Amino acid sequence: MEGISQPLLALLEERRVLLLARDPRVQCLLIETLLQLLRPLCLRTVYMPYLPVSMLASLKDQPSFLLGMHSKYYSYVKDTLDLSSVTLLHLDTQVYSNLPELPVSWQVDSKLRSQVSTVNDLSKVKKSLQEQFISQTTLALRKHFLSLMTASLGDYLPFFLFSQKYKTALHEARAQEIFDFEAYYESVSTQSHFLQSTRLGSHFLESTYQIIYHTEYLQVCAPPSEASLREFISVQ
Repeated sequence: MEGISQPLLALLEERRVLLLARDPRVQCLLIETLLQLLRPLCLRTVYMPYLPVSMLASLKDQPSFLLGMHSKYYSYVKDTLDLSSVTLLHLDTQVYSNLPELPVSWQVDSKLRSQVSTVNDLSKVKKSLQEQFISQTTLALRKHFLSLMTASLGDYLPFFLFSQKYKTALHEARAQEIFDFEAYYESVSTQSHFLQSTRLGSHFLESTYQIIYHTEYLQVCAPPSEASLREFISVQ
């Protein structure tokens, strides 16, 4: 379970994440799984699920990335990148390094952990029930990670700042101008500080702001149109 939770947290913190495997299908599947579990947030950094070795040197100074490469290039990776600043997942050897420490709220309960362990050894499950058990475990995992993301974000909607002067910021919105971070952090865990410190968090707030500004705020604050006034008078 930590093999998914810790890389997911590394992406949330916009670390440099690199996956190595002999089979590109394995690493691409894991990378896509991580991106799905990251929702409703969207990765806002360099993302290449199968990077040609010739391009690695050009990314060595990139502050954050999500990359996949063939494990045969491991020696070249060590010579090119400062691995002390890279969250490395070697899927062939199952050796992982520089993984972030999971907060208590991200710990997996024993029941779900047991389910996942059983999926790895389906001999414990009747053959007629194996498919159903896998489906149930997959659903439980999705619920678990969705609850993690929900808890990390908290109730953020009340902290948007709606003012007429922000109309001009709709196309170039900046999170600092549209969101009350100080009040927000007083109501949520410190784990939510990624919203202010990462591009991923800023993009999420700006996208959400554009949606609710048009769908909720303008409908409440905009003066009634002449047609709507006529309709109201006729009804009276």
